[in-house]
Amino acid sequence: MAHWQDQTCVRFEIHDPSVSSLWQHRLKFIKSDGCYSYLGLQSKIGFQDVSIGKGCTRLGTVSHEIGHALGFWHEQSRPDRDEFVTVNFANIIQDKMNAFRKHTTDDVMTNVPYDYNSVMHYGAYGFGIDAKVPTLIPKDPLSMGEIGQRLGLSYLDVKLANFMYECDSHCPGASSCHSGFRDMNCKCRCPESHKGDYCEVVALNFPADRVTLTSRNGEVSSPNFDGSTNYTLDTSFMTYIKGNPDEQIRLKFDALDMEPFDTSSKKCLDYINIRAGGNLYYEGTDFCGNTLPPEIIADEIILSFHSDETNTNKGFHGTYTREKISALGLESYVIPDSSLTASSEFNADHGAKRGRLNLARVGDLRGGWNPMDNDANPWIQVDLLDLYRIISVATQGRQDLDQWVNSYKLAWSTDGTTFRTVQDIPGPGADKIFIGNVDRNTIMTNTLPVSQVCRYFRLMPVSWYKHISVRMEIYGYGEGPVTALGLESYVIPDSSLTASSEFNADHGAKRGRLNLARVGNLRGGWNPMDNDANPWIQVDLLDLYRIISVATQGRQDFDQWVNSYKLAWSTDGTTFRTVQDIPGPGADKIFIGNVDRNTIMTNTLPVSQVCRYFRLMPVSWYKHISVRMEIYGEGLVTV
Repeated sequence: MAHWQDQTCVRFEIHDPSVSSLWQHRLKFIKSDGCYSYLGLQSKIGFQDVSIGKGCTRLGTVSHEIGHALGFWHEQSRPDRDEFVTVNFANIIQDKMNAFRKHTTDDVMTNVPYDYNSVMHYGAYGFGIDAKVPTLIPKDPLSMGEIGQRLGLSYLDVKLANFMYECDSHCPGASSCHSGFRDMNCKCRCPESHKGDYCEVVALNFPADRVTLTSRNGEVSSPNFDGSTNYTLDTSFMTYIKGNPDEQIRLKFDALDMEPFDTSSKKCLDYINIRAGGNLYYEGTDFCGNTLPPEIIADEIILSFHSDETNTNKGFHGTYTREKISALGLESYVIPDSSLTASSEFNADHGAKRGRLNLARVGDLRGGWNPMDNDANPWIQVDLLDLYRIISVATQGRQDLDQWVNSYKLAWSTDGTTFRTVQDIPGPGADKIFIGNVDRNTIMTNTLPVSQVCRYFRLMPVSWYKHISVRMEIYGYGEGPVTALGLESYVIPDSSLTASSEFNADHGAKRGRLNLARVGNLRGGWNPMDNDANPWIQVDLLDLYRIISVATQGRQDFDQWVNSYKLAWSTDGTTFRTVQDIPGPGADKIFIGNVDRNTIMTNTLPVSQVCRYFRLMPVSWYKHISVRMEIYGEGLVTV
């Protein structure tokens, strides 16, 4: 009660039957089963129960129940809630449905913006049939961990209460608080983003506790990370790395130095929490100590950093890149009907070939795949007809009837006989359960915790609404257009470029990037020493990639270029194999090079090669060896 009184003009007094009072309405706090309260004034005379049962004594929980008594509905009951959250009705306990019912503006005041941080908002997993599946999914992924907070009233909770109870009605003149509001003391209350007597000044030092990154590549780190300075105590922030629908994000950590795992409490006290892809709406995984997190590959990644009030260390650092992925062809029919099979089919009109994303009913052909009712182990399978790296899966429910899959597992195979179920991270041996759909047509995309190379791919329903029905698309790396691996864009760092020799530092290997121009004394290409009998320039791709082609140019600032060259590749940086011609293994392939400074000449390898290290070895040249280059290939490959 004191919390409400401190923030608003609402006042409470302890009821004393012996003392006369004008206040006839009473709130009676009882210790019953659970936490509950009636909404608003129930009777002008008499008692109105507010239950503060076992487990309900937190400040925010009591404030929540008092909020109901003061006339506050649940935040997710607002009429505009569908713009901000998705309600997974299929996973809500039946007798709790009313708490998720949407009300009209006649019942719910919407004088303030929708508030994920409201003490009146349910948490993501409240009253779920399956406790591991959300009942509320924010449209803003960063708010997944924010909804359901029970620490106390939010800024907008206080603003709404001051409006409802006209707390500034005694103040002279109209309010001039700009982005804030006038409180019971006739002073402006400002949001964190503004300051000043009238909230008229943008707070330039407003803490950036939420950052969304959308650049093609970049860095993530703890505050003030430089490898030597410790992070500050009692700090929290979130970073959201977001790509486009046709991309994946690859995040690698190169430093982690945080307070070690606390064995007494059995948890990390300072940590970085990672939620990614299909895990975006789960609690995520905490990392602390000095063991680097694994490489993260997902379409979306949220990093939450937290430090407590005691020890501090160096923190963490990582880099990320965004890479193109593509639909492999269910919706577009690149994958033929013959590639879709299933454990069973309700009948031919509900067959596996109906399991294509966005497919609609046509006559008797239904809008989704449906197995037989008695299928104890249902699955739908796609033969991709070749090996592909699978990154993510998108699903929908049945287009012409309320049937969909709430959750599912995935499995993969290279031979169509032995299948492996996609595992959760951490915890190999624990099958990953992916969140499915909540209606007919909304597309739900899940990213695999670790991408898989396979030919055959299965979706296995775990839970469903009314009857199993699904439409799907698979995303990954196919044999389609290749991408530049990063010499021109500097995704590949200077440290990855080495050479047999360098004429001098200004002609170094790091100058061997496609389209690089001279800057001051730094020349427009790599040049080896004149007496280098076996010249080469080498690129460390830092991981395994499938190399498809190479593009070259001559020196940008002088008439020097390579007329022909060989290529070599290695997985370990020690043993190199020269690319061979076809036909005739044993005959090194000689590629045609350049005839001028800037024209780009692209050559495709006779057979693509999986490697980490890649060399270009000049065979003939004009005046002096000089080259700029780019390497093209497909995404990261596991062999």
